[in-house]
Amino acid sequence: MPNGSEKLRIAHDLHDGVVQDLAALGYAIDSVIGNPSLTPQLRSELREIRLESSRITAAFRNEVLALLDDQPEISTLIKDKLAKFGIEFYLPEPLPQFASKMDRQVKKLILEIVNNCIAHASATKFSLTFKVLESEIEITLQDDGKGGVISKPEHLGLSSIEIRALELGASIERVDTPKGVTYILLIPVN
Repeated sequence: MPNGSEKLRIAHDLHDGVVQDLAALGYAIDSVIGNPSLTPQLRSELREIRLESSRITAAFRNEVLALLDDQPEISTLIKDKLAKFGIEFYLPEPLPQFASKMDRQVKKLILEIVNNCIAHASATKFSLTFKVLESEIEITLQDDGKGGVISKPEHLGLSSIEIRALELGASIERVDTPKGVTYILLIPVN
């Protein structure tokens, strides 16, 4: 794990790089909001976009820095994240540990699925179960949301999930019904 000075360097790099770009985008939106020829409806919509861009910028910075910290167990991360949105979390037993680099990738993949559930599913329950097979671990993530998952060009969640699975050498199946979405991951243990 990076030490304090390394974390500070990364925080500065983020501030001087992509976070600064996101802030500049926010300022550009602010200047459009100030245009007196805007209708009140359009001004209101732009303010919502501006607030969302600020939220995303803060979340991005916090998540990058959190990935560098000694992380609590994945189950704690998921439980805390879901609890903020009133979503009940079911995990009958702790996930097995993977090799260090793979463990981080598995966590990122699982958290991307959790984030999609929070953002789009309107779920009240989320479960994570697993089975250890001969050469794979099967992880099942399921929500009781509204279903209807479709990939949209302006959203990266689904493609990010597929890319992360590919990078792990895992296979992923998504079962989408009006009673929720289920992801089944088969992750090699080698």
